[in-house]
Amino acid sequence: RVPDGGDVILSFDPPTPGTKNLGYSLTRQIETESVTLISMTNQWKFDQSGTNLLKAWRENDYDDSEWETGRALFYNEYEPLPAPKNTPLTLGPVTYYFRTAFDVTEEQANDWNDPDSYWQFHLYAILDDGIVVYHDNEEFCRVNMRDGDVYYTTFAISNEGRLQGPYTVELANLHAGTNYIAAELHHMHPPAGFL
Repeated sequence: RVPDGGDVILSFDPPTPGTKNLGYSLTRQIETESVTLISMTNQWKFDQSGTNLLKAWRENDYDDSEWETGRALFYNEYEPLPAPKNTPLTLGPVTYYFRTAFDVTEEQANDWNDPDSYWQFHLYAILDDGIVVYHDNEEFCRVNMRDGDVYYTTFAISNEGRLQGPYTVELANLHAGTNYIAAELHHMHPPAGFL
């Protein structure tokens, strides 16, 4: 089958001993386009107060003007990470909250939401230990977290850190204009080590 697993089946004449083996090459040009909506070093608003923010912090119109601002990667880590360490965090809370936004044009929204398009949204995250991510207040990705409701005291189920993904995610309510991403980072157990 050419390409491997494809619909075209080719057969070859057996090679003659002592002569060059025949080969076959089939190429197909595939056009790809990649658009980064949020970079690994994006600017975020964040809260590390250890306060129970319930669910209000995920809302698009939540007032995060009193939150700190910093660039990812956020860290409390001595080991090297796969991207630059930019904003130190304080150990202590079980849960840290993060918010950012990105803009989408009308043309992009129409193209990306077209059911016949081939666009896929991929999430990569550098995290330690677990995370739940929301787009316009709708959860779309969960890593190292139990199913069900998540509270500010909920621990992650694994302490696997580092680069995670890609996760293919659905952004069903992606729209033209400003889109909001909110993420909550959870420790596996009461923080005593790295973040």
